[in-house]
Amino acid sequence: MREKVKRLITITPILGVIVGFFTFAFAMTPAGTVIRNQATALVGNERYLSNVVETVVRPLCLPSLTPNGTPTTPGQEAGISPGGYAYLPYVLTNAGNDAFTFSLSLVPGPRDWDPAEMAIFPDQNADGLPDNSTPLTQATLAMGEILRLVVGIRAPASATGSLLLTPVARCPNGQEDAENYARITVTTGPALSVEKQMPPSALPGEEIPVLLRVRNLGTAPAHTVTLLDQPLPLPFVLGSAQAPKGRLEYYDGTTWQQTEPQVVKGVRLVLDRLLVGEEATLTFRLKVPPGTPPGQVENLARAEGPGGPAEGRAALEILPIYQHHLGPLGNPRALPSGEGSTNDRQEAQGLAGQPLCFAHTLENAGTVQDAYDLHVEGLPEGLGYWFTGMDRSPLTPPLVLGPGEQMDFRVCYLPQEAGTFQARVVALSQATGARNTTVDLLNLLPANALGLVKEADPAPGTTLKPGDVITYTLRIQNAFASLSQVAVEDALSPHVEFVSASHGGVYEAQAHKVVWTFASLPQGETLLILKVRVRANTPDDSLVANTFLLRSQETPNPLTSNPVTHPVFSVNLLLRKEVSPKEAVVGDLLTYYLTPLCTRQNLHRA
Repeated sequence: MREKVKRLITITPILGVIVGFFTFAFAMTPAGTVIRNQATALVGNERYLSNVVETVVRPLCLPSLTPNGTPTTPGQEAGISPGGYAYLPYVLTNAGNDAFTFSLSLVPGPRDWDPAEMAIFPDQNADGLPDNSTPLTQATLAMGEILRLVVGIRAPASATGSLLLTPVARCPNGQEDAENYARITVTTGPALSVEKQMPPSALPGEEIPVLLRVRNLGTAPAHTVTLLDQPLPLPFVLGSAQAPKGRLEYYDGTTWQQTEPQVVKGVRLVLDRLLVGEEATLTFRLKVPPGTPPGQVENLARAEGPGGPAEGRAALEILPIYQHHLGPLGNPRALPSGEGSTNDRQEAQGLAGQPLCFAHTLENAGTVQDAYDLHVEGLPEGLGYWFTGMDRSPLTPPLVLGPGEQMDFRVCYLPQEAGTFQARVVALSQATGARNTTVDLLNLLPANALGLVKEADPAPGTTLKPGDVITYTLRIQNAFASLSQVAVEDALSPHVEFVSASHGGVYEAQAHKVVWTFASLPQGETLLILKVRVRANTPDDSLVANTFLLRSQETPNPLTSNPVTHPVFSVNLLLRKEVSPKEAVVGDLLTYYLTPLCTRQNLHRA
């Protein structure tokens, strides 16, 4: 059975590996990477390797243009005066796995007027204005590289109403990102424009900077302008808000106030006026809470006042975290000292020929589900191992855990020889290949450190007769360790009947055996006494044989004592009786003759 279990746990399921690596390796690994995989199988003491399979990651072109927006829900809004300009900031990210050249274009949507001019410009300094007057029609980006852009639009002098417009980033193979609509509305007088900037991605636990910028792109000053971000999509970092001009105010969930509360649900900048062409900025930081699952967080900033309202959107991609811990039971992180420390090590004493098990806890400390392969390193050849649940049922990796989940399990070893061995238990992430380990230290004593000796009175070999009483001494010589949940069993010969047992031994008539149970049994010698009687109907030439066995929590494989035997024979004499004379009358003397022939013993020997 142990061999079968070992086969199950040491052969890595190829399908599981393929599924585990598909979304991570193929979507994020650079093009041209060769992914190699080889399965191992351990059968008995022999290790077998499969053929090596290789997968070459092909180029995957994937443009990402933000902020996103649809015709019904534009990603940003801006005002424009007749004959004036509006500028819309965007961020282009190469989300593929190789360097690609993206073509850039602008596509008008439903509109009341056509732009007199429209183009895409670089905005490397992130001020929301073109870096130069040369439009961009394509951009070459390395894997993961980002490029800040700004869309410039000039309205004709006769324009009224609004225009919907989307920039489009397209791969050489036609893959494109075209859902990035913005609305530009013609106004006379003030015209507010809002830009919001956040990093394109972040990990849980990181702080991210946020920039809000409001501009007056109109033909007249705007009085009493409010630039606000509420509700905030992530927790606010206290003390992080800054603005070169205007007045900062904070929202606590009920009211706006100038004093920063302990919990900030919104932040805004109040400006007495914003002149034509003037801009104002508000910066602050948000924190991605630890444990946040992967996904996209969108946020909307809004400017209110003359020439408004105007909106600006930004999106943040929360990246997954893959992390796991393996340690002693209940302490997967091996605290307080952590990975590789003495807290990450367990030590136990075992007995050769008996399984020795260590309990461990595996924790998925990441933010996404992962599957983990388990194996053990550093064992001497021939020392087998297997995995079980805490209920001792067989356990077959990989172990699949959701974010934050833990699993308790046991690693069991079956040593055949005495010695000291160090085993390194390894949990391997199928998603990333990352390892986390913990150490089991096995101190193994020879099998004779726990001995069972059976003695008898009369001495073994003595011939008994029916009715004789045998006194058995069960001698437990324990130089191993204190034993728990101990059961001692003495299966009686069918030729004897139970008389008595010391130390609370119980006779079980149906099984015809005597059982002793102990919650614990200390080191040293323990003597148990059992008395039986040879049954009256025992046939001659019978043998009364007896052994006893011991099981415990520490020695689930039963230990057996030496056997003792006694032969059984009757000892009645065989006599011949004769009388003389054969015939007599009253008064005659009768003489009886008794002649011993032999004993049953002698008869048997003859």
